[in-house]
Order: sequence, then C-alpha cells, then structure tokens
Amino acid sequence: MKGDIDKLERIQNKGIRFIKKNYRSRETGSITNMRRQLEMETLEEIRHSLRLILIYKVFESLVPAIPADNCVIPARSKRTIKAKTYSNCETDNIIERQVINNTRGLKVPNSNKPQYKHSFFVETTIHWNQLQDQVVDSGSVEAFKTALQEHRP
Repeated sequence: MKGDIDKLERIQNKGIRFIKKNYRSRETGSITNMRRQLEMETLEEIRHSLRLILIYKVFESLVPAIPADNCVIPARSKRTIKAKTYSNCETDNIIERQVINNTRGLKVPNSNKPQYKHSFFVETTIHWNQLQDQVVDSGSVEAFKTALQEHRP
C-alpha cells in the first residue's frame, strides 16, 4: 500500500511540474515550494481532511448507512493532555491516543491487531480528538470544512 501511495504522490508531483512548467529543477524542496505557491495539498493531507469530514457527518447523523450510535462513542470528560511532539523524530506516541482537545471527544476503540489499529475509525477518532473546539462545534459540513482548513497545523 505504501508503494501505491508513493506512486500516486510521484504522479501528483509530475502534475505540479507541468502546471508550473518547471521540468529541470531538481534541488531539494523544489516540489514543496511549487506546491506552496499553488496552495495545493498533498494527497495525505487530502485523505486526512476527508476522513475527518466523514467522521463529522457520522457524528451529526448525516450518513444514514453508518449509524452514529454504533460507531462513535463519546468519551468521558477528563483533563486535557497535550502530547509533546518533535519535528525531527517520528515516533508512535502512546499519549497521542489519549489526547482529547475538544468537548465532543470520542472514545478510541481498543485495538490490539495492527490491521484494526490502522483502520478508519481508530485512526480518525485519534485525529478527531486532537481538533480544537472551534472546529468540531461547526454548525454545518461547509463550516466544518472551512474551520478545518483554517486550523490546519
């Protein structure tokens, strides 16, 4: 799956070069700079946003095929924990699973198997809990999308 994602990213990068008509520049960060100039999201950022939008729709009972009662379980209110992150280190932070930064936090389903640990509801619930109140308390799907774009890290 990672190989397929990399292939799609390379295709998108070729598209960026085509749009900017810059086929020769091979310096480090040239694609990233062109992406910023075009205000274009990476495929990973797009997937992340779409997952959060879907969980918002499920939370608001806007998806009839997925009943909210079965999928999203509100978390008990507890103190806010901020996970310390490092920009130069990639780690599986155990505290990250417990962070709830908003009043509409969800309980993270228990996951012992790696297949379930990386499934839609487990990963998206963790990301949902890291959102701020002003994002999750949006009045509509469009307002949620806008707030999500504005509060992107």
